[in-house]
Formats: sequence, structure tokens, C-alpha cells
Amino acid sequence: MEIKELTAITAPEMAQLVGIWESAVTATHRFLSTEEIAAIKEYVPQAFQDVQHLVVAISNQQIKELMGSTVLSWNCSSLTQASAVRELAAGC
Repeated sequence: MEIKELTAITAPEMAQLVGIWESAVTATHRFLSTEEIAAIKEYVPQAFQDVQHLVVAISNQQIKELMGSTVLSWNCSSLTQASAVRELAAGC
């Protein structure tokens, strides 16, 4: 199995990613109807494009698993050490 970070997602990779997403949501989100999943699915490709670090596990030229993370940042200025935790928790 190969582990790699996707820096640019090709159309075939996107189709595989969306398929994995749909399988996972269908299996774990039983409170969503088929119609609701289909409606949400329209937004999934853009969501994958917005992930800063998307790492996939590939076997037999197919994406089998994925993990993504996006680093959030705050525009904080003039924080004292005492107030930093409170400000960061509140989102500055």
C-alpha cells in the first residue's frame, strides 16, 4: 500500500474520493435520507479541494482510505500570555 499526499486532485481521483465519502456517510449516518446524501454530495468535491493536507492510501491503483486536515488560524494581536488561552478559545 502506498501512502501519499494529494497536492492536485485529478478527475479520476476525485471520483474515488467522492465514492469513499459516500460509502462512509451511507454506512455511518443512518439519520440522513438518500436524498439528503445526494444533496450534500454536490458540495463534496469543493470540500475536498479546500482541504490543505489530503493524504490517501492507495492499493492496486485505487484510493482505499483518506485523511485530511486543514489548519485554522486566528488573526490575534497583542495577546498576553494570561489572555492567550481565553482569546484562542473564543476565536479571538
